[in-house]
Amino acid sequence: MKTKITTLLLLLALLFLPTGSVQAQEPGGDVFRLGENYILESDETLNGSLAVIGGNASIEEGAVVNGDVVVVGGNLTINGDISGNVAIIGGNLTLSGKIDGDIAVVGGQAVLTETSDVNGDIATVGGQVDKDPDAKVSGTIVNNAPLTS
Repeated sequence: MKTKITTLLLLLALLFLPTGSVQAQEPGGDVFRLGENYILESDETLNGSLAVIGGNASIEEGAVVNGDVVVVGGNLTINGDISGNVAIIGGNLTLSGKIDGDIAVVGGQAVLTETSDVNGDIATVGGQVDKDPDAKVSGTIVNNAPLTS
């Protein structure tokens, strides 16, 4: 429990760092953005994970991410496909695409539109899931999940 709280506090502390523009793309395809927005355009594929701190991220229709997506202090819009887990801290998720993985939202809302397809679980802490009746979720949805050790 103590380790998870410490980790969460360290992640939240990143929000208070001065926001300059930093870009990094590792040879394996991972992308990191600090203080700026990221858009994966239609028909593009990211073979790696995406991390955005202090900015918004958008995965357009027809775009594919083969890796995890983490957004801290910004909003995430997914119209394409994600093969990996998704985590949003201090922001909102709008999903109209497909996620093959779990979703965690801390301090924000998750909106699943009628075209959403989630092959995994969804958990929120300090937020809610707004699910359209036609949205597909194969796992469980837990709103305001308790922190466990």
